[in-house]
Amino acid sequence: MSEEESPPPPTHGVFISKGMRVGIPAGGLSISIGESGEPNAQLVLYAALDVTPHWLGIALSHLQVAAQEHPKLHPAWQQQENDEIARVLEAEFIASMQAMMAAAIGIDSFYAAVKEHVTLPAATLQAWRDKGTARHKQVYEVVRRGFKIGKGALPKVREMLKEIYRFRDLAVHPDPKLAQPLVHPDLKVGTEWRFVYFRFDNAKALVNASLSLIVQLLDVPNDKNNALKRYAEEARPLMQPLVHEWESKYGSLYPRPDSSTEDGEQ
Repeated sequence: MSEEESPPPPTHGVFISKGMRVGIPAGGLSISIGESGEPNAQLVLYAALDVTPHWLGIALSHLQVAAQEHPKLHPAWQQQENDEIARVLEAEFIASMQAMMAAAIGIDSFYAAVKEHVTLPAATLQAWRDKGTARHKQVYEVVRRGFKIGKGALPKVREMLKEIYRFRDLAVHPDPKLAQPLVHPDLKVGTEWRFVYFRFDNAKALVNASLSLIVQLLDVPNDKNNALKRYAEEARPLMQPLVHEWESKYGSLYPRPDSSTEDGEQ
């Protein structure tokens, strides 16, 4: 008996995947009755994908590569295997730089999504344009207005964003000029500054900062901002696989109340 043939795939419509938002634009739905009495309906569908979790996933992938290369540096140095030392330094640097860049783009994507739902005074927007306000300051202002952040935590958030964008700018705007070598913390000798800045420890700290900041903010949208609350509700489940991935490899993403009693432990 021959197997039944599968039906051909559709040749029209819209394929909707996980994390994709869909909506109907103004005038996108029309229903009418033709001269013969038959109904005629037309629908225009718009779609948008929040790429924040995708960029953070990319950051975690590159961070894992850096984590695998980093432990190889010390034994290579002890054995003075120069070719292996150079290879590991470069591999860790490349993976760490890409992890940091992807994490910063994740923050940028989150900022773009949140900014849609946060009202900024026209004077503030004009001042940003006139003064060329740094990106991290713009992100901070949108986050400050959109989420419930304690006064004590605000300086930490501001400093965290400043550091994330500092490393992003170092990667995006590389300086080719000669510079004094920096002492590598593992080798204890001088090397090109990028091998010191873009290494596993720094990448891990920056990816942690980006992912944990976004995850925690999604739990505390402003109560009066219904649109932002809806966005947070949709985004939270998309971030959870990243939280699980981090914590399976590196431990707790950020301090949380002890949940041991939830499993019946006393």
